[in-house]
Amino acid sequence: MNTKAPPFVEAMRERWQRQVIADHPRLQPNYARVAMAINWHLNRDTGDAWPSIATLAQQTRLSERTVKRAVACLEGRGHMHVVHSPGRTSNHYKPILNGDTGDTVQCANGDSGDTVERTQR
Repeated sequence: MNTKAPPFVEAMRERWQRQVIADHPRLQPNYARVAMAINWHLNRDTGDAWPSIATLAQQTRLSERTVKRAVACLEGRGHMHVVHSPGRTSNHYKPILNGDTGDTVQCANGDSGDTVERTQR
């Protein structure tokens, strides 16, 4: 049985990792950790992922609150599309390569918590 992912999925995974890391000046390191954890869960056929917030928190050793802020920031910065599942334990994550949401999102870290601000271009 061949357990290796198809080459296009592996190439997409690596490209997405590089894209997120390249956004480092505007992205907190903890948020990149969450992106990498989502990356571990990408389906080998579709490139989508469905890990729960609790799973991501456990794998990154971050709080669920920080994971939720990271997901919001990653989505806002155009790194992934998230179908939020109210009442369910897992969201549906779809990485976006070189995506442009048309917005500029600043993800800031302050003493009172992280904020996501969206401004039109």
